[in-house]
Amino acid sequence: MSNEYVSLNHVQTHLITWGNPFNCGGQDVIICVTGNPGITDFYIDFGSQLNKNTELPVCVIGQAGHEEVPDEKSNILKGQEHLFNLKGQIAHKLDLINNFIDRESRLHLIGHSIGACTRDDWAPINYIDDLQMFQPQIRLEKVDIEHAFVLKSSEIVAEKVSNFIKSTT
Repeated sequence: MSNEYVSLNHVQTHLITWGNPFNCGGQDVIICVTGNPGITDFYIDFGSQLNKNTELPVCVIGQAGHEEVPDEKSNILKGQEHLFNLKGQIAHKLDLINNFIDRESRLHLIGHSIGACTRDDWAPINYIDDLQMFQPQIRLEKVDIEHAFVLKSSEIVAEKVSNFIKSTT
């Protein structure tokens, strides 16, 4: 495991990596985008288990501005709101993918809280149905796991995700 700070879309960002997703000779790469709030350290067990189960490089990226970083300017919202709004968050992740991740690699993109969590009503169950209607090729699975899985169920979720990734390679 490695902790790195890189500038993405003009915001210094904490990344946690296993293996080398930046130069891996075209090997598949797993990118995990944290939920909101986007604290990368919450995903250490999950990322570690994904790497162990798949033997693929893993990169965990949080949300721009959600963690205090050494570069003081990156910690200031005022006057830089455009870096932290939805468009800024998208540009932040695209900067990672387009300019840092090995260009020869196939990506497995994991997003936490995208239609997650039927048990705690964090997102309504009909979001899953809506997503499948618009993107029928996406394979979704309803599971009985707490929304904040990274706190208690990292190994179980990592096993499910790993099995899914292995089934697509």
